[in-house]
Amino acid sequence: MATGSRVERVWRNVAVPVFGPVLASSAVVGASLGLAASSPLVGLPRILGLALTGVALLLPLVALFVLARLDTSGWGGGGFFLGVGLMASLVATGVGHTTAEDWVLTVRGETTRARVVDYFPGGRVGTGAQAHDADAWCKLATAEGEPIEPKLDESRGCRGGSRVDVLYDPWGSARPRTDEPKVYDTFVLVASAIAVGCGSLLGWGAVYDRRRKLARKRELERRRAEQHGRRGT
Repeated sequence: MATGSRVERVWRNVAVPVFGPVLASSAVVGASLGLAASSPLVGLPRILGLALTGVALLLPLVALFVLARLDTSGWGGGGFFLGVGLMASLVATGVGHTTAEDWVLTVRGETTRARVVDYFPGGRVGTGAQAHDADAWCKLATAEGEPIEPKLDESRGCRGGSRVDVLYDPWGSARPRTDEPKVYDTFVLVASAIAVGCGSLLGWGAVYDRRRKLARKRELERRRAEQHGRRGT
């Protein structure tokens, strides 16, 4: 019985407070990366992939803000680790999505000398308050006339002309490119580790803050009980 009580105390007072924030932060970052990478990996439509990436960006934002609000003691570093964690999670999610796209191109991508069927050179578009700068894009078709989706971005090799050698996803989920795919898996892992570390620190701060408040509450209750006892005598 004593052994069971000791194990329960260790679990409640050590294991959960120490490893709980780490596991929770890892789960949030993992879910964010999974959502961001799911679209190109399973061949979802581009618009759905962008929506999932948006949700993936929101997950760590909400989680880190909640942890920062729970930690009012400042033990977890407060705004510093919140800012670093937010930046790391956003970078990991965004680069993770791009890395998933390029990894897909290395696995199932096909090379073709595509025909440029439409070209936008970039520049200022819109009028008035809605005017903004837009990047160039190329709408492509294969040598057999099949449309290539999505469009070729300026950052991935769109330069105009009538023909362009391009690596594209036949499923239409990953953006095509004219050069070799770039897989930033190490960069994503480092950014994810930083995000998990910051989330864990904020979580430990929230646990410490909760324990501090409970100890203060118990101390106040003890003093009140002593005062009532003295009045009774």
